[in-house]
Amino acid sequence: MKLRTSAVIASGKGQPAVALFRRPHHPCRRAFTLIELLVVIGTVAFGLAMLIPALARTRTNSPAFQCLENLCQLQRAEAMYAADHSGSLAPNFGQFTYTYAAWCTGVLDWNQGVGVGSLGEGVPPDANTNYLVKALLGPYVGRIPAYYKCPADKVPGLIGPRVRSYAMNAFVGVADNTLTTTFTYGRSYGLFRNQSDLTSPGPANTWVLMDEHPDSIDDCYFVQAMPSTSSWPTYTAWGELPASYHNNAGALSFADGHVEAHKWLDPQTVWPVQRIHPASGLGTTSVHDSAWLVARTTAPD
Repeated sequence: MKLRTSAVIASGKGQPAVALFRRPHHPCRRAFTLIELLVVIGTVAFGLAMLIPALARTRTNSPAFQCLENLCQLQRAEAMYAADHSGSLAPNFGQFTYTYAAWCTGVLDWNQGVGVGSLGEGVPPDANTNYLVKALLGPYVGRIPAYYKCPADKVPGLIGPRVRSYAMNAFVGVADNTLTTTFTYGRSYGLFRNQSDLTSPGPANTWVLMDEHPDSIDDCYFVQAMPSTSSWPTYTAWGELPASYHNNAGALSFADGHVEAHKWLDPQTVWPVQRIHPASGLGTTSVHDSAWLVARTTAPD
């Protein structure tokens, strides 16, 4: 291999000259031709065209995605109901109350449900989809009962699969006054009966619907016990328990319309389904998860 002519420099007086040679000359490597580049691009595009539909099907068929879509539909129904009723939110009854004048009705358990025959219905509550679609939000979801059921909620009751997985924040659309004394222990917290009431913690930070643990769910609202107003939003013991179907995460909708899957951090929040009621986790304390939910349930007046 030939070397190009060197340059000679002297580093100082009386010192020998040093020859600095340039790097050996390499012949140019052959680049891709236009045709080869087009072949590579075409191959990659073909692979993506085959892969993207498969990935899309995987995403939309996942129970977590379908659960969030259900909550999105129900939250949209709540917004449409409010738009039709001067901002009033759909009434949200607890205390095992039966009425179609609510976002939904029906009390679940692991047998057939509590209050069989209420409202003249012969079908037990665990299997009665009329308690969903004939209630106030039913018309806004096309009377489709599947929107009320998380696809990951698969453990059946005594008479088969139960019809509902979701419960509403007991401070949203509250239709009775038991909250002000029982669940806030006489403390002064905000109750949200109209969209105009959603000032604190604000629509983006107020959850409305959530998938509730199968051992905890019964009536249509979820009660989050609140701390003293001076220590809000610190944690409290669980009065009811959120679900954790989705890789230890729960799914929630919020008053501004967005939905999210929230990863639970504390082991006291994540319990297996044991087909018992009340749930094993009730009365336990989740320092991180309870405080997170308290901050997004309501705020001191």
